Amino acid sequence: MTALCGRTQSDSIRQVLNKMPDDTAKVKLLNNLCWDFRNKAPENSVVYGKEAIQLAKKTGFTDEMLKAMSFTGVAYRNLGNYPEAFKYFFEHLEESKKFNNLEQQGYAYINIGNAYIYQEKPIEAIKMLDEALKITKKLKNDKQSAYVMLNLGRAYLLNDDFIQANYYFMEAYDFRKNIEDKDGQGICLKYIGDTYFEKGELDKALDMYIRSMELVELEKDQDLYSDILDKVANVYLQKGNNSEALKNALKSYSIGLLAGTKLRTKNACLTISKTYEKLHDFNNAYKYQTLFIIYKDSLFNEDVGNRIADIEYERERQIKQKEYELERQKKQSEINLLIEQEETHRAINIGLVSGLSLILLLALVLFRSNRVRKKTNRLLTKQNELIEKKNTDLEVAYTEIQLRNEEITTQKEEITAQRDFVMKQGDKISRQKDLLKEQRDFVLKQKKEITDSIHYAKRIQNAILPPIESMKDYLNDYFIFFHPRDIVSGDFYWTTEIQNKLVIAAADCTGHGVPGAFMSMLGIASMNEIVNKMDNISAAGILNNLRDNIIKSLHQTGKEGESKDGMDIALCVVDKINNELHFAGANNPLYLIRNGELIEFKGDKMPIGIQLSLEYEPFKNNMIKLETNDVFYMFSDGFADQFGGPKGGKFKYKPLKELLLSTHLLPMNEQKEVLHNKLEEWMNFNDPQTNKPFPQIDDIVVVGCKF
Repeated sequence: MTALCGRTQSDSIRQVLNKMPDDTAKVKLLNNLCWDFRNKAPENSVVYGKEAIQLAKKTGFTDEMLKAMSFTGVAYRNLGNYPEAFKYFFEHLEESKKFNNLEQQGYAYINIGNAYIYQEKPIEAIKMLDEALKITKKLKNDKQSAYVMLNLGRAYLLNDDFIQANYYFMEAYDFRKNIEDKDGQGICLKYIGDTYFEKGELDKALDMYIRSMELVELEKDQDLYSDILDKVANVYLQKGNNSEALKNALKSYSIGLLAGTKLRTKNACLTISKTYEKLHDFNNAYKYQTLFIIYKDSLFNEDVGNRIADIEYERERQIKQKEYELERQKKQSEINLLIEQEETHRAINIGLVSGLSLILLLALVLFRSNRVRKKTNRLLTKQNELIEKKNTDLEVAYTEIQLRNEEITTQKEEITAQRDFVMKQGDKISRQKDLLKEQRDFVLKQKKEITDSIHYAKRIQNAILPPIESMKDYLNDYFIFFHPRDIVSGDFYWTTEIQNKLVIAAADCTGHGVPGAFMSMLGIASMNEIVNKMDNISAAGILNNLRDNIIKSLHQTGKEGESKDGMDIALCVVDKINNELHFAGANNPLYLIRNGELIEFKGDKMPIGIQLSLEYEPFKNNMIKLETNDVFYMFSDGFADQFGGPKGGKFKYKPLKELLLSTHLLPMNEQKEVLHNKLEEWMNFNDPQTNKPFPQIDDIVVVGCKF
């Protein structure tokens, strides 16, 4: 209903916007919509923000264009798309500097610092927020100061500096109290509560969270409200009140999902998973832990970190390019001035030389004029020639000196430029080295957190897998060889006792790791439900019902391009009273060894899941009369498909049959050990391409039973 109302409201707004002319009033309305929807429907906020930017550029409405860049970045941040958020925040900062808008520069630094907090980089956040603080002090802007103080508190809290964090949170609270900003006061109280929670003062933290919720309106800020509910749930979880913890965490999850904020949804999934584990509901604990891993990976994976680093590097490169261009223009102006000065000096020197020569000539003429005129004329001619030669020599000498000076100046400039270039390259390499180290540390931290989460999921998966002790009453001996490729497995075994019969299965789900484990959880839950509802247990009946459940749970319809997820499985029902074994298989067989002979019972050539033909045939039930010392095996394709050996090929099914035949008389625990050793030996050959032992390529499960 909420989504329907949201669509209706959005349609109504769009009708109003379509009727408005493309003027400044429309830009302001788009900006107001972008800001109003940022915390409750950030997808819509992005649409309005981009439209506002485009229209503001078209109309030359600079102030609203800067606001639209800021608001759009906030919307992307709330969606969890941090690379796009950083892109808009850095563009907002550069444009604010270009138009000399000091207030918007302050907000740009705040937003960049805030984004670094979401990326768990407190040191970078504090650097940006300190720049913002200088601007707010200069402008004496209380509203902006409150934003800076609040985010400085968050950065110091992330850095485990509780004293500094509490100081800035209280400063922000006082600013917002002075300007009567109730929503802002509520936000400050929430973060003061976070400080108490991190210090272990749970009652004080809970009091702050409750006071915060009284001031914050859900409809205005769903992102914050979801965050507060999750923090309240964590307080109750720490205090041991699991029911209250679950109630608040589920509310937080629903609101975060509705608002489309990945960060809040991720945090709520982790809290719900922890609470279900406390309640011993391992199925739901595993489900929400898996969702937590998926959301966390989308927010903090290596690709996101690389894209953010690329954006930061490009911004740094553009800044350096502008600095270089300004320096180049300055140098060119200095060179032009020097050329003009040299031309002036040259003209003056030529004039002085010519003047002095003329004076000397006149003096000689006057001195000699009363004496021998003829001799004077001859001497005068010689003097003229001498003066002309001297002038020529002086000009040549002056030209050589000027060329030499220019050569020296050019060499000096080249040396200076080369020195500056080397220094800049050294600084650049140093920054890149620091950036790479920071990215490596960040990726290693995120990898550890994700690996820890998957280990936690493994604990839940192990708790869900059925106990194998129930097989003792029906079988003389047995083993289960369970060897996941990753930490968690898409292959699984399953057994249960019902209606005086033992049901055993070995299954191979689509995929491996977390996706495969998610399918295995669905398969185990479905089979538990099926056998508890069946009046007459049969192997084929279980598989028919399991196929229907999987298709329904995955919403499969058989359309082109749709997911074909499912599983292959071998399942048998042991009836010890009648000495019978009933087998049914989906693509997987059953091997029976009797009197030294291996008999293969093939499964049906169709999966548990959707298939190209929607005309499904029921699975066939194979009845086998059991004899004493019969041994039977079920397995996934992981063992036979494993690469290795001297030629680097697959192990294959024929050698697997020979291996089982050669060991079937051994006790089951020794057979399991032989399988393990054979697999290690097979994989220990070096791969010709990597010159390293072959890695395991798939999950492996083998179940062996002796009647």
